[in-house]
Amino acid sequence: MALLWSVTQWEIYDAYTEELERQKREKEAKEKKKGGRDETAKRRGNDELGMTSSSMGPEDYRPVARAAKIIERMINQNTYDGMGQDFKYYEDPVDDSCKLIGTLMPMWKFAYDGAKKMTVTTIANNERYPDLFAVGYGSFSFEKPGKFGLVCFHTLKNPSFPEYVFCLGSGIMSLDIHPELCHFVAVGLYDGSVAVLDVRRPASEQPVFQSAVKDKHMDPVWQVRWQKEDSEERLNFFSVSSDGHVACWTIIRMQLERQEIVTVRLLNKPQPTPKKGAEVKVFNDLARATCFDFSPVVDNIYLVGTEEGIVRKCSKTYSTTFLHSFQAHSNAI
Repeated sequence: MALLWSVTQWEIYDAYTEELERQKREKEAKEKKKGGRDETAKRRGNDELGMTSSSMGPEDYRPVARAAKIIERMINQNTYDGMGQDFKYYEDPVDDSCKLIGTLMPMWKFAYDGAKKMTVTTIANNERYPDLFAVGYGSFSFEKPGKFGLVCFHTLKNPSFPEYVFCLGSGIMSLDIHPELCHFVAVGLYDGSVAVLDVRRPASEQPVFQSAVKDKHMDPVWQVRWQKEDSEERLNFFSVSSDGHVACWTIIRMQLERQEIVTVRLLNKPQPTPKKGAEVKVFNDLARATCFDFSPVVDNIYLVGTEEGIVRKCSKTYSTTFLHSFQAHSNAI
């Protein structure tokens, strides 16, 4: 017996539509599976390069940056090999015949494009790493002090570019690298404030410590110097400013605490000569301190130089007076 099937156009259309949808789903599944394998391979390649995150941040480039720094130093070592050999072994035969006259030979030139038209105000050497030194950029002009300051760390291993660069909101006038914890750098600024940099941290997190507005000096800080840790093993450093104050800054509870050490005053306080009917002007008797240095034998004794050419011998024990005064120079020290 023959069986007869009756099929309408709508049933044929529905059958074709279902078949096309099934083929489409199979194609999408194959592409998704292939894309997953490609993503896995890409992620595996990134893991091998040390880049595990899909959104690349600055920390993801550290392994590549370290390798690039090593290659850069190797290239610079080959480029400046002649200068390095001269730095170690060069002796000018002319010096033997001229005992009182020596010769100078230019070696390296250290520069930074961001510090163009800025003045080098201070330089500090690193006692732990002899090839590394810090340079402060600011301005000695009181009319145009500049809007910011720079601290650049240069090394003899790479004269072409600084190792570290830090930008601060005022000109750099002085700096000092800690003799033991060489990653800590004390900085004195043009606006009278002081700060501490940590070379281990990125420049965006600098400075790690900074003086409060109410505690800062009123004039530029001409010198800073790290001191031995106090009885409670806290880091501290001294600063001297032309406002006549020598201050000690101690890191307490993650901030800088100021302690007044001595106030340098003029020896001969100028006396005003008032005229009849005129107002009496009061003169400031504070001496403009410019520098200091500490005794290598007695920890409490230090000297302070002033713009008047006078050297003061002071002690950390006495904060209101000085031990002795020397009329050393006729101009500023």
